[in-house]
Amino acid sequence: MIVAGAERGEARQWYNWTRMRLPLLPRSFAILEDWVNTNPTEIQNMDLFVNPAGGITTSHFYDNISIHPAVKTSLATAVAVANGSSGAGGGIAELAASDNTYYKFFPSTVDLTGTVDFTTNTRWPSIDSFMFNLEHKVARPGLAFEVFFFDYTISDWSDQGGDAASTTDSAESFAVNSGANVYSNKGEMRTRVVFGPINDEI
Repeated sequence: MIVAGAERGEARQWYNWTRMRLPLLPRSFAILEDWVNTNPTEIQNMDLFVNPAGGITTSHFYDNISIHPAVKTSLATAVAVANGSSGAGGGIAELAASDNTYYKFFPSTVDLTGTVDFTTNTRWPSIDSFMFNLEHKVARPGLAFEVFFFDYTISDWSDQGGDAASTTDSAESFAVNSGANVYSNKGEMRTRVVFGPINDEI
């Protein structure tokens, strides 16, 4: 609920019976707070009305009201090697920024592939779309990588594509623009990246 003009220079706002403050801009105001809702895709109410001071009725107009999807960046909260060895160096902290510090792991000596799993938690109960950003490099040429998202509705990994792996830093993005909720379990999301030889080397 929003009550504009009740106090000079501010808009009165309540959400879940909690009052929030926001300064008025000339002839307009905008809602900028990051409100927490148990279901962020649900609009519970929007009440716009005027309670004129002194009982004097004046004209009020509302224009260009819009609702935009929230965007949140979530870093990996856990990393684990599913195939190979994690003893090469680095940890979860090395995944936080593009700063030439790395999480490193060795491939399996049996099939020469390496698999690493990432977990994050958006803490949002539902999502409409998302993008997974991966920065990586490999120690030798002749390798490829493949990215998978965990589909919680079928309890299995879904192939999102891949490419040849570079021996220098390479940034890739994998977007899901619809049906994203199958890859989220109450905000938990899992991604798997598999590295392996392009040609049969075994």
